[in-house]
Amino acid sequence: METGNCKKSEVIRLCRISKSYPCAEGELKVLKDISLVVTKGEFVCIMGPSGSGKSTLMNIVGCLDTPTEGEYYIRGSNVFGMNDNELAGIRNREIGFVFQSFNLLPRLNAVENVEIPMLFAGVPSKLRRTRAMQALERVGLLERFSHLPSELSGGQRQRVAIARALINSPSIIVADEPTGNLDTRSSDEILSLFTELNSAGHTILMVTHDDEVAMNGSRIIHIRDGMVEYDKNIK
Repeated sequence: METGNCKKSEVIRLCRISKSYPCAEGELKVLKDISLVVTKGEFVCIMGPSGSGKSTLMNIVGCLDTPTEGEYYIRGSNVFGMNDNELAGIRNREIGFVFQSFNLLPRLNAVENVEIPMLFAGVPSKLRRTRAMQALERVGLLERFSHLPSELSGGQRQRVAIARALINSPSIIVADEPTGNLDTRSSDEILSLFTELNSAGHTILMVTHDDEVAMNGSRIIHIRDGMVEYDKNIK
């Protein structure tokens, strides 16, 4: 696999990434020549107004979408040009996802939802259950392991989602507005959990529109009109 002269501490390297979509006028360029590096252990918050391209950027980082131009490296492996199976493997091994809407399966209980990524990784059933219970304990939700999502509060559902994101020990946790559907108390609890995870060495990329949420990170990348308007360390 091609490596982009990746330094040992680099987790993500985007090299002149652009993304376009066809439209009535011919082409809509959503991202324009973005280059950036994220190193192990950073807590990066991506901000920008609606339509700025921040969600498209996160979809590319999460291997849910592919760029029109440029190169993307995860721990030195060039993602650009991978086929669907290879991308699925990268997503399962290297990336843990946390979404605003939780994306839990309603008919599965908490521990079964956490087990899902391990199913795709081929982990044996007994080991899946052991690891999933440990992950729920890590996010403070072990006593709710048998509860369905409908029996959990919003904050508890997001904790299940975070446990699921952690289950395959990914290089990157990608969080898209993870507090967007939560009340203030639950938001504070989830942000504290992300801070704890980052202190334990996890690399986190979080999309947020909230300045207060962004201040929990160590770095802010602000996107406007498909370009990086500024990129600054805040801690």
